Amino acid sequence: ITNEVSGTNYTPGGVTLDSLTVTQVAGTSTWDCADEVFAQSASGFSDAKNAHIYKSTGTIGTDLLVAYSTFSADKGNVDGDLTIGISDICDLT
Repeated sequence: ITNEVSGTNYTPGGVTLDSLTVTQVAGTSTWDCADEVFAQSASGFSDAKNAHIYKSTGTIGTDLLVAYSTFSADKGNVDGDLTIGISDICDLT
């Protein structure tokens, strides 16, 4: 991933998904996780254009992309907390 945002309350490489759950019903796997919150900061970022879910391999440039979403408008945490839920990225059913 290139052109990653930077700013207060954002860690390069993103965050680890918390409370991941996977369920299987009638041959369909569905997964969910806790919403991720980037706390408000006047020196934060305002130009996030995409969100990505990836499996880290531990080697930069070889991580495995699982899902991504392009936002309809830039997002950020300058004016308030930015909360991103898995449904904001994609419907993983």
